Amino acid sequence: MILTQEAENLLMKYQWPGNIRELANAVAYISFMATDVVNVSDLPAYILNTDVDFSMEFCYISTVCDTEKAFQVMSHLSRHNPAGIGRKFLETECVQNGISITESEIRRLLSIFTKLGWANSHVGRSGSHLTIKGQAVLDWMKRYKDILIKNKKITC
Repeated sequence: MILTQEAENLLMKYQWPGNIRELANAVAYISFMATDVVNVSDLPAYILNTDVDFSMEFCYISTVCDTEKAFQVMSHLSRHNPAGIGRKFLETECVQNGISITESEIRRLLSIFTKLGWANSHVGRSGSHLTIKGQAVLDWMKRYKDILIKNKKITC
């Protein structure tokens, strides 16, 4: 594959907060999206720094769980990236921040997040953490939190 100059410039300017994992994911994405020549349009949206709309995913989440609890769990997962956090510790942190949540609810949320590609949830000491997409969704939710969660003004 050959990179166009524009695509190469964007890849060089990107900060790569996820380090080698994020780079590997981006390369996999690009190899799937591009043909012989990699254009800017073949790059993931987060590299292009465009505002990705996660409203459809949010609509789905709002039908299967409490969106405030989902937001809080994602926020706590984000604070412990990339090391991960266990379900019991996650429950303790949420309760300390005034969110009444059980380990069973956390398990269910993590299962939903994993199915959506927002988190990696592991049994044992490695715990759970947000994926790059999960962090992008959380950032989007933070930007639109008043509209999405507090006012519930979203049309699904």
